[in-house]
Order: sequence, then structure tokens, then C-alpha cells
Amino acid sequence: MDDLLAAAPRFASFRRRVLSGFALLPVVEEKPPGVRIVFVFRPRSRAVVNREAAEAAIAHDFEFSSAKVTFHDFDTLPLREQLRLVSSASGLAGVHG
Repeated sequence: MDDLLAAAPRFASFRRRVLSGFALLPVVEEKPPGVRIVFVFRPRSRAVVNREAAEAAIAHDFEFSSAKVTFHDFDTLPLREQLRLVSSASGLAGVHG
């Protein structure tokens, strides 16, 4: 754990350098309040055949929660928008493989 803490400033510096190199700073000016969960779909590489049912089930699971869940197709979003969504999220979920 100490190694991770020691590396944190270097990672932050690396992150800033990469993002600025692609003219992607600032990505997020400030984090919105509350819990925000971003669910990522990538239909070209990891298609969900029952996407509508999956979205409905996930939304239902969070129906009585204060968390806000949003669904996004990252295959169609520009990199800057993907980074903005990920940076503003409290949690990130999707199909991984």
C-alpha cells in the first residue's frame, strides 16, 4: 500500500501530461454532487443482446436509491466525452471480458 501512495503523485503528473498532450484538459471542472454510476456499453466489441432488458433491470435495482445511473454507448462517443463521463462518475460498470 505504501508503494501505491508513493506512486500517486507520479500517476497524477502522468495523467495530466497525457491528457494535456491530447488537448483533453480540463476534462471535468468539478465533480457533480451525489453518487453517479456510469454503465458503459460497447456493442462493436462486447454486444449485449438484451440491452433494453438489461438497462431496465439495472434501473429497477437503483429505483429507490439516491444514486443516478446513466447508460452510454462508448463506441459512438468522442474520447473527450468518454473521459468527462468517467471522471465525473462515482462508479463505472459495464461488460468486461
